[in-house]
Amino acid sequence: MFLRQNPPTFNGLGDPMVAETWIRALERIFNFLRCTDQERLSCVTFQLTGPADFWWEARKKTMGPIHVEEMTWEEFKTEIYEKYIPKSYRKKKEVEFYHLKQGRMSVTDYDRMFCEMARYAPD
Repeated sequence: MFLRQNPPTFNGLGDPMVAETWIRALERIFNFLRCTDQERLSCVTFQLTGPADFWWEARKKTMGPIHVEEMTWEEFKTEIYEKYIPKSYRKKKEVEFYHLKQGRMSVTDYDRMFCEMARYAPD
């Protein structure tokens, strides 16, 4: 059922926003299918390709089989965020959000930018 939703793959290359977009797309599918943590983790590893797949295989070896077996979806997301969406990137985006001004943007463009960047400053 998961694969019928055409889930995106992730190779770990490019802008950190690609990783965020990938996680968000998978979460929509998982929520729609009402997947458990274990189902999410089983499915997500099929969507890792290239360097991201090699990274995950190496990371699993350093964590040990028991930790991998008991891992939650939130823990997996933390691993992805720490590897592919560095804190420095998130902090930079948070600062951009706090300094966001409409300036010459239309109200629609400003609203779009505000909504996109608000995820970096949930408070």
